[in-house]
Amino acid sequence: MTEVNLFCLLMTSATESIMEYTNEAMVSKRLQPTSPNEFRNFLGTMFLSSAFNLSPITAWSMMAFLTDGKVMARERYVQILTNLQGYELSKRIITTPSATWCDQRNTLDNIHPLEKKIFDRSVELFFDNQRGCFVLDDELLGSKAGDIESKTVSDRKSGGEGSTCDAICDSFFQILLGMRLRTLSDSQLENVCKLLDTMPS
Repeated sequence: MTEVNLFCLLMTSATESIMEYTNEAMVSKRLQPTSPNEFRNFLGTMFLSSAFNLSPITAWSMMAFLTDGKVMARERYVQILTNLQGYELSKRIITTPSATWCDQRNTLDNIHPLEKKIFDRSVELFFDNQRGCFVLDDELLGSKAGDIESKTVSDRKSGGEGSTCDAICDSFFQILLGMRLRTLSDSQLENVCKLLDTMPS
């Protein structure tokens, strides 16, 4: 089984939801919605581009060479990227039809259902509540953005500052089984307890 097949096995449901939410945002701005094939191309382009520490123009030239010219057009990639959503458009606070941004500090709790969906298949296949051994940890998602709802500053994590997720992992297979973004509505303990509640009893 290739890495791509494994990704599709574990993530198809979540990526379909992200595509649906993204299309809602694009249609609301009268942009061409993306298709399943194009969205997979977008994800592949995003993963591949993250491997290069280059300017966007140079990175696209490199990817065009590596993919024999099949890389997604950069203009279309940016269009999809700037409309990428993790929850329904109706849950975003939009005051005018042309608004393209809203205060994330009021909306990050909406991401929790998608977080669970991302790991549902992994939990179904790998979680063993009888003989499993699990580890809890926190993960810093490095960001310099000034509008993050709950920012952590850490000397022990790479990136230095950003949002924090609590995570659970199978210690035998070293497989991540769940992550939950820590927001202002929950303490660390409350967030970990809610993360554990997403695991089968």
